[in-house]
Amino acid sequence: METLHYSETNPSGDSRFA
Repeated sequence: METLHYSETNPSGDSRFA
């Protein structure tokens, strides 16, 4: 996984990985 901002796609609000 790459350290990108997936908080917009991840329902858990995790900005590290989806």
